[in-house]
Parts: sequence; structure tokens; C-alpha cells
Amino acid sequence: MLLNQEFKVSGQIIVIFILISFAVFFLGLNNDRGESKLSLSDKMILPVYLVAYWILNLVSAISAEIVVLSNRTNKGKWESPDRGI
Repeated sequence: MLLNQEFKVSGQIIVIFILISFAVFFLGLNNDRGESKLSLSDKMILPVYLVAYWILNLVSAISAEIVVLSNRTNKGKWESPDRGI
């Protein structure tokens, strides 16, 4: 009853997404040319933040899918709001 459906997360897509995020970051860093007035160590914190942010989103999305697929709750499904009408 835990998981009757097959659930897969492609690791290749996640790696491609993280690589694209890094590429966009370094393109922006290259085109900055000192306009932001940030030190290099400040700018290097952003890639760490990007990886942590997307891993946190991935974990929360997978856990939400597991809860919905295992039917342990009625929450998470779309219903019309009851406003006392």
C-alpha cells in the first residue's frame, strides 16, 4: 500500500539542471566586470546557495509525491473552498 505506482527521478535531469544553473551564474559573473562591488568570496557563496536551494526543493517535492501516492492524507487535493455560502 505504500507505493503502488512506479516513481522515478532522473538523476541526469537534476545534474543537467544544476550544471545550467552554474553556467548561468558564471556567465553573469563574467559579465559583471566589477559593477556589483562584491568581493569574489561573496560571489562564490551563490553557487552553494543554488545547490542547497534546489536540493531542498527536490526533497520537498519528492516527499509531497510520496504522501499523495500513498494516500495517507486527504490534504493536497483540489477542492472548492467552503465559505459558508
